[in-house]
Amino acid sequence: MRADLFGAVRPRGIGGALAVSLSAALVIVLTGCVPQAPVAISPSPSASSSAPDVTSQLLPVFDGALTAAVAESETTRVADALVSFVDPAILVNDDVHSLEQDSTLSDGKTFALVHTMTLDPTVDPAALARLMVGDLRESGWIVRDTTNADGIYLVPMVSASDPATSWFIAVGSDSTIAGQPVVSLQLVSPDYRPAA
Repeated sequence: MRADLFGAVRPRGIGGALAVSLSAALVIVLTGCVPQAPVAISPSPSASSSAPDVTSQLLPVFDGALTAAVAESETTRVADALVSFVDPAILVNDDVHSLEQDSTLSDGKTFALVHTMTLDPTVDPAALARLMVGDLRESGWIVRDTTNADGIYLVPMVSASDPATSWFIAVGSDSTIAGQPVVSLQLVSPDYRPAA
């Protein structure tokens, strides 16, 4: 057993490389060290989903000042909409963790949510992750980078070009452990000021 990004203990071997990749992507994005030009990526033409079209629900929205409650509700709403694409018949486990954390860019806070979905061994996790990335792109998310090597697929994205109002998501998959395909979503809100 070992602790993941949020301190939760998980069985050894499930998505370890993906957790490291997602953590690295989060650090890179939150410190501002990201490529400035969006990278084009296409969803796999062979991937399919029986979920309803929810791409209109995949962009976070808020009016006025971002509060802790709005950051949490929008982060959760967007993640839930994206997870709704996953056929329950192929989902073995969905390990969900969330927390409010100090921002690395200001004296504010951010709200982070992680879904680590273990899939049926027959599922290609990269195809499912590509489908999710395609839906996010269709709804307006901007691809910042793509990694696809050695069984790890990782795509960090932002919801807007303005970092003050942009959410961050990393969609990833891990097929490095035989029989334990994993898709992971890591979603982080923009900075907000906590209530006094």
